[in-house]
Amino acid sequence: MPAASSSSSVAADDAAGIRALLGIFAHSRMLPPELVEMREIAPNVVIVTQVNRLEGVALRPDGKPYPDDGNLITMVFVKSGEAWRIAHAHNGHIDKQAAAYDPAKEPGQD
Repeated sequence: MPAASSSSSVAADDAAGIRALLGIFAHSRMLPPELVEMREIAPNVVIVTQVNRLEGVALRPDGKPYPDDGNLITMVFVKSGEAWRIAHAHNGHIDKQAAAYDPAKEPGQD
């Protein structure tokens, strides 16, 4: 991770602590994403939902393994001229126990 610039509003000791926490991802790699849904909601506006998973993540600072449940990311793409741009993204942790009771899924569907 790049060092904080001199114009950073984050105190040096806080920035060092944050970089140390991000170090658990230093030797990880993202597995190919699982596309959940891609749909056009308006002309030149598409919502993409996918599940991302990492492997090779070090133990968390509390000594527990990093959860392998994955993260659900939802992105809004907007076409500008000939290029697609990400206008917004939201990333959230998938809780395995909660996912088992997802009301949007049919019973028995993974």
